[in-house]
Amino acid sequence: MTQYTSVANADFETRMETLKQLADITGVTLNQGNFSRREPNSLQYWSPDWSGLTFRANYSVNEGKTATVNPYLYSASVTYRKGSLYASYAWEKHFDQSGATPTAGVDEEGNIVSASYVLGAVKLFGQYGEYKKTNTNTQKSYLAGAQWTIGRHVLLATYQNSKDGGVTTAEQPSCDLIGVGYRYDFSRRTSLVAE
Repeated sequence: MTQYTSVANADFETRMETLKQLADITGVTLNQGNFSRREPNSLQYWSPDWSGLTFRANYSVNEGKTATVNPYLYSASVTYRKGSLYASYAWEKHFDQSGATPTAGVDEEGNIVSASYVLGAVKLFGQYGEYKKTNTNTQKSYLAGAQWTIGRHVLLATYQNSKDGGVTTAEQPSCDLIGVGYRYDFSRRTSLVAE
């Protein structure tokens, strides 16, 4: 089997739009990338498009299985894309893993809701996520942003917040990130960002 991105981040076009945003979303609002990594040996189903509605499911086999640890994951997402509206929900569950490291008795679960809407030259977008891990408090994060497109020139602004998620007996982390920048689109796949 080939290596695929997890279903929580499987939509290539959406991923490319996320990467074009400012102050990379995976750092603050996506649990340090634990839920947007590439998984080897995955079995996936991608549904056909039913009037803008699609569904995806994934099972990644137990790479790194030993006598004491059996790491694997399940994930699923539903996406609606129609005209100017994009909305999605994704769920992912990791068994016997801490990040990408096989760890006996540690499970992780992520739930993400995201949406965007285009109003002429302005695109508004947002995301909310909750991430649970064995022996930690639930991490909660959100992102709100906008981009204004003027031909090949794009002005960007985002605000991101993430809190909690630390070990239950420790002080809980909190992070805010404000991003302002400029993007020039050379083509649909190539751009330059200054932030």
